[in-house]
Amino acid sequence: VADLSLWGARLQRVIEVFSPLAEYFQIGHVPNRKKWGFRTPKEFVAMCRKSMEYKTDDVKFVGPSAIDFELNYTDAILNKVPRKCFDVFNSLLYVDRRGMPENTQWPCFDVMNKIRMIKAVVERNGYGELPFWITETNWPLEGTGYFCPAGKGVRVTEHQYADYLSRYYVLSFATGIPSRIFWWELCAHGYGLVDVKDGAFRKREGFYAFKNIAKLLPGFTNDNVYSKDGLYVVRYRSKTKTLFCMWHTRKERRVSLKQEAESVFDNRGEKEDTRDVRVSTSPVFIQYKGNIAVEDAVPRSLFD
Repeated sequence: VADLSLWGARLQRVIEVFSPLAEYFQIGHVPNRKKWGFRTPKEFVAMCRKSMEYKTDDVKFVGPSAIDFELNYTDAILNKVPRKCFDVFNSLLYVDRRGMPENTQWPCFDVMNKIRMIKAVVERNGYGELPFWITETNWPLEGTGYFCPAGKGVRVTEHQYADYLSRYYVLSFATGIPSRIFWWELCAHGYGLVDVKDGAFRKREGFYAFKNIAKLLPGFTNDNVYSKDGLYVVRYRSKTKTLFCMWHTRKERRVSLKQEAESVFDNRGEKEDTRDVRVSTSPVFIQYKGNIAVEDAVPRSLFD
């Protein structure tokens, strides 16, 4: 963004056209990648200052839109940007280059700890009260050729894509930090929930996994995450129900629950047996009435 006057005119036009339909506007995009228009954090901050001229009570800004886990850019921008510029903090938190969302970067930064660390940087700069959104994430799909922008080493099968999607959402919301997570994107041959090729639309496994998450998680808040040697048991609670989400990153086995569940769903949202469940790389969702502790539902042998 070299011409701030032109930027301002274009932003004003966008707001005029879309403000009847939208309340939030993401200003700028990926300041830590030169191809998106910013060579330095200083240029991005200058863009933010110009954008403030067009901000009103009905027009809210989302930013700073840094991609991946690069805290130095987020810190540099938040330290210099006008204090009231952003109404929502956002991150484009891709973890696909690590493989599974449970995998770590550096010693300990899996997807949960990355979110916690980003939140700490936000709080350090005085923006801790802002809502936290993850506005992009996905996994690229193998077998999609040049429609997939990522290298071959990070591409996954459609089944893995669906598993990782659900596990990313369950673990991220389990931190209690992000209030919204946007999947990129709905329709795309290389990485979409819906495959688009030769004019045809095909719902992938990830579409049904996303639909299942959107149906089950609203109304629940995370209570705890239990993990051991690749096994994950995530407990969510509402006022009247308990929801467990279980999977194993490497193994598969069947277990008998201590108490029969009200309902059990696989990763596609299909109903399963309410007592004998399959624990695998695909999350299984187990719902009970009332407040049920992990030890009252999950057999101890599962953790051995």
